[in-house]
Amino acid sequence: MTDDPQQVLFYDGECVLCSRSVQLAIRMDRRARLRHAALQGATATRLLGDLGPEELMSGVTLYDHGTIYRGWRAIANAGGILFPWLAWGYHVLRVPPLPWLLDRLYAFIGRNRYTWFGQSDRCALPPAKWRNRYIVD
Repeated sequence: MTDDPQQVLFYDGECVLCSRSVQLAIRMDRRARLRHAALQGATATRLLGDLGPEELMSGVTLYDHGTIYRGWRAIANAGGILFPWLAWGYHVLRVPPLPWLLDRLYAFIGRNRYTWFGQSDRCALPPAKWRNRYIVD
């Protein structure tokens, strides 16, 4: 038996857009269903070890009971976890050509996120009131 969390949304802790998006997700997650951890941490290495460093840092990743979702799929599935009534939306987003379009849109934003929103030189510490929602390692 492991002490690993069951649902973790991993994000680039040095990306301002990513950090602020996680704070928004926490405010929306009134039942504390998701934990959050920086891709730069040991938990990401342990749970997402099969991903190479470049792939790992390319965007948000959701670890959901052993299944790994990346990019827009991670965001869509996290939305389904936060709001179970929205889970059907993931199936709608899988209708062609939406996955192709969403992959390109996500990659475009990912390539420009530091330019548009900024980058900090280290992972930001979570606000004290939300520390129990973060995995800091």
